[in-house]
Amino acid sequence: MIKIKDNSAITPLVDFLKKLHWSDSKSINYTFNCLAEFGNAAVEPLIALVQDKDNLLRRDAIKVLAKIKDPRAVEPLIYYKMRT
Repeated sequence: MIKIKDNSAITPLVDFLKKLHWSDSKSINYTFNCLAEFGNAAVEPLIALVQDKDNLLRRDAIKVLAKIKDPRAVEPLIYYKMRT
């Protein structure tokens, strides 16, 4: 995996995820792993994905947020869980 240091790559990665078909699991997993490498810088865009209409995007965003362990994700995840 390429280490990306430029946080400006986060938004294009999230946009790319939204365009992928669910059957392209390799690309989806790779892209989420890239976002996880950004750590705390990717938290806000990942929180936004938790509210996406795509169940798989939501699930994988939650997994990455759990890996990052940023406290900013706790409240939105609790809110999401209470709504579902």
